[in-house]
Amino acid sequence: MGSASWDPTIGTVLYFRDFLGFVLFDVTVQFGGYGLYTRSIDRVVCERVTFQFLGSSGVNHSMDRTQAQMAADWSTRGVAGSDRSDGGAMRIRGAANVILSQCTAYHTLRGFRLQNCAWGQVLNCQADRCLESGIYGASGSYDGQTGSSNLFISGCNVTECWNNGILIIGGVRNTVTGCRVYGCASSAVMGWHTQDLTLMGNTLDYNVRKTFNGIGNDGDAYGCVMLSGDSNLIDSEGYMLVAV
Repeated sequence: MGSASWDPTIGTVLYFRDFLGFVLFDVTVQFGGYGLYTRSIDRVVCERVTFQFLGSSGVNHSMDRTQAQMAADWSTRGVAGSDRSDGGAMRIRGAANVILSQCTAYHTLRGFRLQNCAWGQVLNCQADRCLESGIYGASGSYDGQTGSSNLFISGCNVTECWNNGILIIGGVRNTVTGCRVYGCASSAVMGWHTQDLTLMGNTLDYNVRKTFNGIGNDGDAYGCVMLSGDSNLIDSEGYMLVAV
């Protein structure tokens, strides 16, 4: 715990940098900005970890909220008494290999964020009512110049998140298979500036419900599956998108 109860002024609960490896299993991480933040670690493994009330107190996550209300909550982030801080379940940054297995992000601001990672597996994880995307392959440059590549996202369940269920920015050769995305505010799967994104055997229902996201900005709500952007693309010698 970052503190005994929710406190928006608390920073990251667990922060590790420049190690050969990091393993976290069979614990709950709560009450802070980011639950776990790693940088430049070769191998990061999280198994059976629950991340909750991180970046958010868990209040005001229901889909009946207006854009103005969500923006007002976000505008007070980090201030004593606020229900928001700038964080989320995790931010895994610059890892050579990541394995997330049977982890849960519950009532957090952001879900599982993997940024500029070379390889990874996200297996049988659940993201529930996050204020941003549930599973996020992130690019430090926010275009195709960087990003996470060779991600295998399988058997995951993303429900009622306030942006995309699964968001991929940049990177190449990422696969989403056997996942369920239900009730999210924006597109179930969104790809920006990415190549060789493969979607196979997924169940995507009742998404694209709002035009805005959980911090009150306009959302990526264009279609159940949406691919867009061509800035600094990396030629993977494959297709931009394969959806089966």
